[in-house]
Amino acid sequence: MLNPAPILHVEDNEDDQFFLKRAFAAAGAGNVIGTLTPIGDADARELFLSIHRQLAAGIPPAQALRQTQLEAINSGRLPAWQSIALLTRCIQSRHANRRA
Repeated sequence: MLNPAPILHVEDNEDDQFFLKRAFAAAGAGNVIGTLTPIGDADARELFLSIHRQLAAGIPPAQALRQTQLEAINSGRLPAWQSIALLTRCIQSRHANRRA
């Protein structure tokens, strides 16, 4: 998981923002969880701690993210859940296609 900076957001002409995703893919990361837009520190702490606890318990990344987002929706307190996203191995394929 990455910090709450919007590292998953990519502008059409801004390759620099894609750098972290490519780096994790090149290092063999199967999944990257991050944010699409900035979120507050308190929200990030609560949401990412929830995701991390679930991952540590062996829950798959997509399910851990979904459960955290559902809990945030049900609490009605954290609209920041909307910004968190999961990228899977598709980032490796996209990176490989960019080289061709």
